[in-house]
Amino acid sequence: MHETIGYDLVVDEEELQAELERIVTRAVNYEEVLGLYCQLLSAVKEEAIIEGNTAENLRDFCEEVTQLKGELTEIAEQIYRLSVCYHMAIDAADSYLY
Repeated sequence: MHETIGYDLVVDEEELQAELERIVTRAVNYEEVLGLYCQLLSAVKEEAIIEGNTAENLRDFCEEVTQLKGELTEIAEQIYRLSVCYHMAIDAADSYLY
């Protein structure tokens, strides 16, 4: 008779790796789009809305958006590192099975 300990955990290594690669690709794409967005904001700030409260708010917003550059890539790298550590921990925990 087959007994379980209450749960079955299966990690598909190939699918995990594929998903990690998709996450990194998405982060790179988001960074590119964010760069274009910053360029558009700067163009509007410099050429269309030059003075007044709206111009000041746009300038502040543009500075905040610019600070996001690199954040998505960093998050993707953290996800990658954590997933690799998770996978290693799973392998270590179930090494007695193989």
